[in-house]
Amino acid sequence: MFVVSRVAGVWARRRLAAMRRMATSPEAAQGALLKRFVRAGARTEFGTLHGFRRIRSAADFRRHVPLSDYVRMARWWDRERRGETDLTWPGRTRTFGLSSGTTSGEKYLPLTAATLRTNRKGALDALVPHLADGGTDIFDGKLLFLGGATALREEGGVQIGDHTGILSQRMPRFVRRLHTPSAEVAAIPSWDAKLPRAAAEALDADVRLLGGIPSWLLLFADQVLAQAKAAGRPHETLVDLWPNLSVVVHGGTSFTPYAERMRQVLGVRTDGRPIRLIETYSATEGGMLGIEDVPGAMLPVLDRSAYLELVPTGDVADATPRRVGLGDAEPGVDYALALT
Repeated sequence: MFVVSRVAGVWARRRLAAMRRMATSPEAAQGALLKRFVRAGARTEFGTLHGFRRIRSAADFRRHVPLSDYVRMARWWDRERRGETDLTWPGRTRTFGLSSGTTSGEKYLPLTAATLRTNRKGALDALVPHLADGGTDIFDGKLLFLGGATALREEGGVQIGDHTGILSQRMPRFVRRLHTPSAEVAAIPSWDAKLPRAAAEALDADVRLLGGIPSWLLLFADQVLAQAKAAGRPHETLVDLWPNLSVVVHGGTSFTPYAERMRQVLGVRTDGRPIRLIETYSATEGGMLGIEDVPGAMLPVLDRSAYLELVPTGDVADATPRRVGLGDAEPGVDYALALT
């Protein structure tokens, strides 16, 4: 994998430099993304209703397009799920991600072909800090991602499933070749059934990257170490089992309650290099929104799949809450995140 590693290193260094530049002045990247969205949606029913053809700026967008919650948008998306076309995005949306929200229960969120393409790129962005820092040797071993089930259900020509499972099916070919668990195990919907199978497959693998939600990663670690002990190979930590493990990419929940236990179960590499922990901030609604560049500092992903606005938390319940762009954020003010 020498060629892949070399190309990945060059790409990651350029990408990280670009992301850092965009973060210092987010208006340009976000403005270009908004214009692309508005141009693409101008002929849709939603775009026609909200005057997309008259939108030339972020201020125009806020005047013409009111802030909506899931309940309001679901009226559009339910029609798309039933097969209607050109509603909120050109053509027909054939894939929907399931999200268990805190306010509206189970949510069906549209994943257009364009969304899936940019989300795949955003998922690769999560590896950028590690690859740019010389971590390209992960491609010489296995990449272990614990995501949702890749098995999808079909309803009237529409595929519905877990967002992480959907993305797993669309990983670049070279990543799929390095991925564990196998496609058969990844498709298992029950975590209780999936974890032992995934651990058995990884037991003798040269795992170099772990990815997933912290709580499930810890349960998986307990499972694989228990299986190693049962096989007569007792290990105290994951790095004892996988000496080339170098990075853990995690997200989906706060890492703080799991940090101490995670470091204990990971262990310390014999070469003295710490295992890198990269926190990510992503959502089915918007793909990859942020990655941990250096410990404790998140780097926004500004040019992929989501136009971001900030709403002061005190204004959220207002009929027309105030919205500002990232460049207009004020220090010390608590904001809720709105995304397009």
